[in-house]
Amino acid sequence: MDIQINLSTKKDQLTKFKNQIDEYKQATKKINDSLPYLNAMLSENTKTAGQVEITINTIAQTLVKDKNDFDILNKNMKDCDLQRNNLRKSIIEEEKLLSNINQQLRTSFDKKIN
Repeated sequence: MDIQINLSTKKDQLTKFKNQIDEYKQATKKINDSLPYLNAMLSENTKTAGQVEITINTIAQTLVKDKNDFDILNKNMKDCDLQRNNLRKSIIEEEKLLSNINQQLRTSFDKKIN
């Protein structure tokens, strides 16, 4: 009797192992079937990553160029502002000079008339 129970247990274990082997074979088949798709995805992702890296490098170069252009523009604006202020001061000085000349002419004219 013990032998029959032991034999039955061993048969059950053997059936379980066979089922596990079948499950592993099915899982292996699924993995093998998906490998070409995964390989294609990897290749596409690698290609896309390369394109993204090129795009990032291009954008980085553009940003550096734009920053340099911005710095030049900012310097030019400061130079223009300085020139404008200098011109404004010159105009004020010229207006003062013209006002003095005008005043002197009036004074001179008034003296001649009187």
